[in-house]
Amino acid sequence: MRRFCLVPKVSRYDFYEYIICQQFLVNIMNIYLATKVFRLVGNAAHDNRKTRIIPRHMLLVIRINEELEKLHAGVTIAHGGVLLDINHVLLFMKTKKCCNCYQDII
Repeated sequence: MRRFCLVPKVSRYDFYEYIICQQFLVNIMNIYLATKVFRLVGNAAHDNRKTRIIPRHMLLVIRINEELEKLHAGVTIAHGGVLLDINHVLLFMKTKKCCNCYQDII
């Protein structure tokens, strides 16, 4: 976005054309980003067998996608809930039975 804010040295009429072009490019980028997010959110809702998009689906998409996560780093989504994140140390697998006890493998 910073590249679009730099103003070259031009005449007054060219400056207004530059501003219009700048706004046009930013709007195109916003539309592209919105369509990308809504397409992914729609897919997430379809995967969860829902016909409506809820904030939970938007949270899942934004937190799973690395680019969107970086873009929405400090954003809190209302009614989005939290992501399920269980530390792998807390998960263990029980293997064969030996001397009436289970051996844990991490």
